[in-house]
Amino acid sequence: MKKNKISPVIIGVAQATGLIAYCAAVGAVMLNGNRWFGPTPSFLGPMLFLTLFVFSAIVCAAMFLGYPFYLFWEKKDLPTAFKVIASSTVTLFVFVLLTLTILSLVH
Repeated sequence: MKKNKISPVIIGVAQATGLIAYCAAVGAVMLNGNRWFGPTPSFLGPMLFLTLFVFSAIVCAAMFLGYPFYLFWEKKDLPTAFKVIASSTVTLFVFVLLTLTILSLVH
């Protein structure tokens, strides 16, 4: 029985969409942090921000490069890994362009 393969482009778009959703969630926490958790007059606020920044870098790297690394390292499928990375990159770039366009029209 033949398995249905998902296109690397679709996987890249899905990865980028997940990354966008994660960044939106972190942005919402950063935007509303004082309202939700109250002000932090000590060093804990900046420490939490830097810790969240490092954690987010790790999560984003895992979301963006995890599957392509698996394809490269385990499956030895370098062309498909590059297609997934390229698709994710293009999707993120299009999202940035759309966001900048919307922001320029709103203001």
